[in-house]
Amino acid sequence: MLIQELYAIGITSLLGGCFPVYPVSTALGRTMVNVNSGSKTLLSTVFSCALLLATILWLGPYLRALPRCVLASIITVALKSMFMKCAQVKRIYSISKIDFTIWMVSFFCTALINVMEGLAISILFALFTVICRSQWYV
Repeated sequence: MLIQELYAIGITSLLGGCFPVYPVSTALGRTMVNVNSGSKTLLSTVFSCALLLATILWLGPYLRALPRCVLASIITVALKSMFMKCAQVKRIYSISKIDFTIWMVSFFCTALINVMEGLAISILFALFTVICRSQWYV
């Protein structure tokens, strides 16, 4: 399982070097921090991992007693810019009703069902709308 994930990250990083893509680290929160800090290469992941290792080794025993709500609030603050994009829903609605529907289906399926199943339903729904758009002008 771990080898398969390493192959996947390696192949996507290799292919991503041919196109202007964001360097992928591990978690979405850490990737967003890297993007917002202006990182352009995967070398930033090495520094991020070193900082994380130092935090776990030396500060870990002191942070062990933190409740989960504190950790959840840290993640929420780190992903604040992503939550602020929900304000663009009105703009999406005024531009394209179909894109708005894709956004709503994706949001509710991911939030109410599960991330994996929600993502699968979202992709299938988006493909369905592409087929409908190609068959009939909407």
